Amino acid sequence: PMEIGKTEYISMFDSKKIFDAEINVLKKENISVPAGKFDTIVINPVLQTEGLFVRNGKMFIWLTDDERKIPVMFRSKVKIGSFVAKLAEEN
Repeated sequence: PMEIGKTEYISMFDSKKIFDAEINVLKKENISVPAGKFDTIVINPVLQTEGLFVRNGKMFIWLTDDERKIPVMFRSKVKIGSFVAKLAEEN
């Protein structure tokens, strides 16, 4: 289980490479997206890559606070601007 205030490492893919990313577990938050309301854990990946998600950008991901860890919202600043993605529906 992810613990608030802890750092974890997971494998990610960007710029045609797989690499280990440092994940800062920030806080728990209840959010509403088009797919519904979710209890989430907010994480901040620290990326060491030259691809779209550059190292000096900010990225936040809201994962369901359960065993599935479904990403329900994603917010990021990238080289070309910023964007937010929200889960539209859950099957």
